Amino acid sequence: MLRTHVNAISIAVLSWILVVACNAPEVGSDVHSLATEGRWRAPAHILAEGDTQTVTYTGAGPWFEDERSCQGSFTEGGAILRDYLLAYFPQIDVIGGYSCRPIVGNPSQTSVHATGRALDLMIRTTADDDADNDLGDPIAHWLIQNSELIGIQFIIWDRTTWGAERQAGDKEREYGGANPHLDHLHIELSTEAGAMQTAWFASDLEPPILDSCPPMPSEGSIIDDSDACTQLLGPGQFWRIESGQGYGDTVTWTNAIERDEQGNWARWQIVPSAAGTYEVEVFGGSEFSVHKDARYELVHDGQSSEFSVDQSAVDGWHSLGTFEFAVGGGQGLEVFDNSEFTVADDQHVAVDAIRVSAAGGPKPEPEPPNPGEEPNKTGGLIGGCASNGQQGGPLSNALLLSVFGLCWGIRRRYRQT
Repeated sequence: MLRTHVNAISIAVLSWILVVACNAPEVGSDVHSLATEGRWRAPAHILAEGDTQTVTYTGAGPWFEDERSCQGSFTEGGAILRDYLLAYFPQIDVIGGYSCRPIVGNPSQTSVHATGRALDLMIRTTADDDADNDLGDPIAHWLIQNSELIGIQFIIWDRTTWGAERQAGDKEREYGGANPHLDHLHIELSTEAGAMQTAWFASDLEPPILDSCPPMPSEGSIIDDSDACTQLLGPGQFWRIESGQGYGDTVTWTNAIERDEQGNWARWQIVPSAAGTYEVEVFGGSEFSVHKDARYELVHDGQSSEFSVDQSAVDGWHSLGTFEFAVGGGQGLEVFDNSEFTVADDQHVAVDAIRVSAAGGPKPEPEPPNPGEEPNKTGGLIGGCASNGQQGGPLSNALLLSVFGLCWGIRRRYRQT
């Protein structure tokens, strides 16, 4: 699952979201919106990485007042990047942006939106209608870090612009346009990226390695459900986070479902700093660890291993075995909420800690957080009514908009770009 390429967003999953997510019950959660005071300011190390990369900016040219100025839809590269971002950044509600029109405020020039190379990544604002930096900043940072690889020429987010063609040290600037871009990231692809001619499109499209997930020490580590290396994927209203149980005093859970496609799933990213053989264990024992056929998949060193675990029988650490791992990302363990077998009532799938230990070495045992301490979820990606399908042969933008519009009643507050 971690290595699924951009091949097809699942119609079945989108249909399930329409039927189920739009009628979801209200549930509690410890996940909070987070707005940073002032405009978006990328950390120094992100800006330093961005300063090493250059992408030539290409505008859209003059506006001819007819469709000669327009692509007709997203470029192929734009559609692939759209589906990739939807699959791996589920805090994005929907991605739109194609529009045959001139630049707002400059009717003689064509908007990049008309070329099919501009995407608008819609992210819900905080309760105060401010930009949710907790959700939007990690996307902007990843795009900066991979701007030359992908071909990202320009970003606008939370009253700030970042331009890949600008001089080092001056790529980030305050944005003074009428639309402050609090509810979406505006991103532009280069002409090469639109035509799928950059290195990113020629590579295996692995899941993104987020800046918040650090490399694992050579002896291994414990990755808890509240850690930055854990991602919660799928509709956020179906995730529950409970305090007072589980490793580190928190456990996350969702209901098991009988269905061919997963609805919610979790990913523990494993980023070894040294290649080698590691044992992988999962932690259980809370009152929410009850599903008798929890489905896991481990991606390690280019291989995939699948497991079925009776979570109700696990009390403490349960070993999945020892496996070879390579250095770096694109590896990890996932657990899914769906089963091919009949699912009884109240079959919860728990997401708690995993332990990765170098074979023959001591078991990592860091001190868990103090009981009652607020869990840190800034690294976990909590999905809204996002497409959790696999990337691919692009669904029409109209279908995506109809799905997400029905679920969330999204207000399309575009665009001063």
